[in-house]
Amino acid sequence: RPLAATALGRAVAATVLVADGLEQEETFQVRFVGDGPLRGVFAVSTGALEARGYVGNPQVDLSPQGVAAGVGRGQLQVVRLKALPGEEDLSTYSSVVEIKSGEIAEDINFYVATSEQREGALSAGVTVDDATGLVDACAGWRAELLPGAPQDVADHLIRNVQAMMRTSSTDLIKAGNTCEAVLNVLLDGMQPDLAFDVKEPAFKCSCGIDRVYRVLALLPRAEVEKTLEENEKIEAKCEFCARVYALGPDEIRNHFAKLDEGDVG
Repeated sequence: RPLAATALGRAVAATVLVADGLEQEETFQVRFVGDGPLRGVFAVSTGALEARGYVGNPQVDLSPQGVAAGVGRGQLQVVRLKALPGEEDLSTYSSVVEIKSGEIAEDINFYVATSEQREGALSAGVTVDDATGLVDACAGWRAELLPGAPQDVADHLIRNVQAMMRTSSTDLIKAGNTCEAVLNVLLDGMQPDLAFDVKEPAFKCSCGIDRVYRVLALLPRAEVEKTLEENEKIEAKCEFCARVYALGPDEIRNHFAKLDEGDVG
């Protein structure tokens, strides 16, 4: 549905933009827990720009009211996985802020500005083709003031951002503009150095049969046995890629037997 596609596209695009610059294995994750009919929006991206996401109710259609109505009021939950010097395992940092607008990018930018004290602007947009119902553009941009930036630089960037906000980022892309062209508009008059490597975001799901077995192992054994008695198999569907995992009674019982014997980690 257009509303769900727009909300999800904005969340993934904004998350990728914030994650850019992280170490490859580090992640930036957002979860909008609102009372709107979308029943939540989730997105996560690694520093390698491998991203995934989902909405709780992708079938809802409130397109005239917009994304904010679909998200509703509630909380924005942010989780970062960071690599700290001298530590092998990633450290988890969690924050919760109030959903201010429900427009996705505005709320994520509000979090970055207030919780991480990183002043800047963030935009993410999606357009859906009316004839096909398919997404035909998803784009966004992010600008951040470095600590100690002179006031005249900050004022110039603010004027540029205000001008950019009058033009949809998806319209710029659909008009044939490259990412460099969009940045030239955003940083007009600031002599930007655009000599950078282009990185392409990609969808990557981390689901697998091992994750299904781990979930089953957390359930009471009697509950699993009852489900097996009532059904020929147990199915699990990934929220991100929609892949369905089906496990029969023999597979599950053999796995539990190995767990009891200590042969499975």
